[in-house]
Amino acid sequence: MSKLSRFGRLIRTVEKNPEPAIKTKFDWEDAILDSGIMAAITFFASIGGTSAVGLSGQSVIIAGSIAAALQFFTILAIKRRLIREE
Repeated sequence: MSKLSRFGRLIRTVEKNPEPAIKTKFDWEDAILDSGIMAAITFFASIGGTSAVGLSGQSVIIAGSIAAALQFFTILAIKRRLIREE
């Protein structure tokens, strides 16, 4: 059975209790590897972007590091399902 949410999306509803989900062990190796790859891409993209507009020096490295750290922990939180993907 489905119904519309207040945002206009279809939501599946269950008339009885769903079957319990099978618990699986969290794969930390995969999550950290994925987070590291995305953080590296973010780091080098932010360095390239700030250098392209004419900034240089230590502030470029600091900006890239902050962006990479935020990206790393955001991807890790999504993998741990602390933040829901929509």
